[in-house]
Amino acid sequence: MVDDNCRSTTCLLVLCGLPGAGKTSIARKLVEYINERNESAEQCATPKIIVHHVCFDDIASDYARGSVSGASGHTFSAAFDPTVWKAAREHAYAQIEERLLARQARLKASEESSSRTAAEQLGGGLVVDSGNLVYELLVADDNMYYRSMRHSLFLRARSYGAAYVQLHVATDVAQAIAGNKQRPLTAQVSDTIIERMAGLFEKPNAEIYQWESTSVTATLATTREEVW
Repeated sequence: MVDDNCRSTTCLLVLCGLPGAGKTSIARKLVEYINERNESAEQCATPKIIVHHVCFDDIASDYARGSVSGASGHTFSAAFDPTVWKAAREHAYAQIEERLLARQARLKASEESSSRTAAEQLGGGLVVDSGNLVYELLVADDNMYYRSMRHSLFLRARSYGAAYVQLHVATDVAQAIAGNKQRPLTAQVSDTIIERMAGLFEKPNAEIYQWESTSVTATLATTREEVW
């Protein structure tokens, strides 16, 4: 897996942690940082990074407001419904898979184009234009408190040849509850949900699960003051 991560030009970054830990803030800062970097990259002729942020909470909110159509073509009501929650997650997973599939299609087209170029040159050497090299970062932003949730994304990344990395934003319950109260009212969850999720949370464990070897853990303090 590490070798695949080193070779791939696409990375699926999965954020996990309790509600209110700051995951979405991290993702948005990352998008902002990469966009600023890309502006400098144009001047320095360095590879660009295309970043896609898939926020599960935002998608769930869209479903709850009825602004996203379900698979049947009907919209959901604003009231909370487990069916809405499930449909929103499926929609988010579909977005991620769609990005990975598009990436695979682009790579195939690029390889075919490179092969034709190589065949036309003496010696048949493959010529790579480093100026056109583009990296992609796909950020999956959710609580992902069950390991099985993260593993399903790991399998998707591996099946499409993308690198896989996890960022666990670690907070205690009190910090998470405090952070949750700073979110917009419509995005807040109850203290009970945070407490229950903390009890169920399965932290990344690379010693037992090798596929979690590319995991990074950050605390609330290091996330805001040091990570960037």
